[in-house]
Amino acid sequence: DVDTGDTATPDTGTPISTTPPTNLWTDMDWVPAMSPTGHPMGIACHNCYVTDGSPAESLALTLATMATAVAENADLLELDIKVEGGDWRVDHNDFGSEDGALLAAVLADADLRAYAQPLFIEIKETEPTAFDVSNLLQMLVDHGYAVAGRPVILRAFADERIENLTLAKSRLDEGAHVAHAAHFRLHVLFAEDTFDTTSAFQTQILAAAESGYQGVEFELQTPDLFALIRTAHSRDLTVATWTVPVSMGELWCAVLRESVDILIVDFDLSDCRDVAEEPTDLIYLDTWDLGSSTTLEWHLGGGTTESVDLTTAPHPTTVSSGIGWPLYGTSLLFSGTESLPLFDVDNDPEAGFLVATVVRFDDLSLSAGEVRAIFNKADSGGFALEQYGDTLGLSKLRFGVYVDGEYHYATRFTADLDTDHSYFIIGAYDGDGRVRLWVDNSDLWVNESDSLSGGVVQNDVPATIGADPEGTMDTRFHFSGRVQMAMVQKWRNHE
Repeated sequence: DVDTGDTATPDTGTPISTTPPTNLWTDMDWVPAMSPTGHPMGIACHNCYVTDGSPAESLALTLATMATAVAENADLLELDIKVEGGDWRVDHNDFGSEDGALLAAVLADADLRAYAQPLFIEIKETEPTAFDVSNLLQMLVDHGYAVAGRPVILRAFADERIENLTLAKSRLDEGAHVAHAAHFRLHVLFAEDTFDTTSAFQTQILAAAESGYQGVEFELQTPDLFALIRTAHSRDLTVATWTVPVSMGELWCAVLRESVDILIVDFDLSDCRDVAEEPTDLIYLDTWDLGSSTTLEWHLGGGTTESVDLTTAPHPTTVSSGIGWPLYGTSLLFSGTESLPLFDVDNDPEAGFLVATVVRFDDLSLSAGEVRAIFNKADSGGFALEQYGDTLGLSKLRFGVYVDGEYHYATRFTADLDTDHSYFIIGAYDGDGRVRLWVDNSDLWVNESDSLSGGVVQNDVPATIGADPEGTMDTRFHFSGRVQMAMVQKWRNHE
């Protein structure tokens, strides 16, 4: 049944499930990147191959690319494949080219066979046949892949290419490769525009689980991304997201390290792993699987777990939502009077903060000068992530830090946002550069601050969800809406 808080009215929809996600890594000898709280997040080398000139040239460059990725501690090695001229080839598109390396030649490489990292294979073939897919499975088995300790993940988009997975699953279900079948994992990929509504995405996630697939993958800019992630995790599906860019890629390696199981990156692999494992955590809170419990546990930096009794004032109540809603699972419900003070966490004196939240707004229209604090530690110091109305009465979202005696903000108008979706909001300042802001992993329409240099001034107030702290006992600028995840990390320049 849908769980509700003491006074909150539940959203309606399909009842939720909060079964813990299956751990892909139990079938692996390789140890993936591990967050400070102990959550594994595999870092996948995106397009870990080269197609150039001829199959022989492509083979040499592909093997060199994969060797470099292994040296940089990649957790998974991605190949794209399609059938051309009767052969499986490594190539990004099914457009008729025969320049890609023969997959059989790649799989036969002694070094590749000796690596511990799993193959992460996206099947691009747009007209698959049972014969071709059967040959693919046989080829992988013959070359020693899909074995205990080193599974193979086969992946395809949810369009005509999904037939590749259908055929592969049928072949395995028929009893082919009995000793290897449990070590083939099948993932469905969803482009951000695959469906028009979140409920349609969620329905297909449930269908993937019912069909016996083991994972789903989403683009970073997909609307209501965290609702999809939590829907998938509630059905034991592994979740991957793509693609972390080269520019500022460290940001996503840090903010997603607790939430997804696989992160597909163009960013430097070693640096991503370092950031994902770096003990920068100050606060991490996620309520999606809280259910009917009124005791909220959250992580304080250094491995400490704290708890809050949500039945005591001024704490928020909870509300839970199922399929068809922009937040899946349990959220904290703020109605304009509550607050959740956590702890007086501080940045490094010469650096800054990385702050992230998953939020659904009740109201996006603010009058001139009005402020509603989403997640703040702002009292002549610290940071502020909040809504505000500018002097013209135009509503904005802003993230600010206190440097050199004043707050400096990155801002974004909210006219394109609505109360029917949830938003993944990130604010960052590293001590040397601009104050930055992202909404749903995009900085489109964001006005960043001027370039700054210097650490964020420390203060003695608790980081607070749903209000702005005034000293240690008072609050103001109360928020109205739902908050499901909140994170604060120490943040510094990673160049």
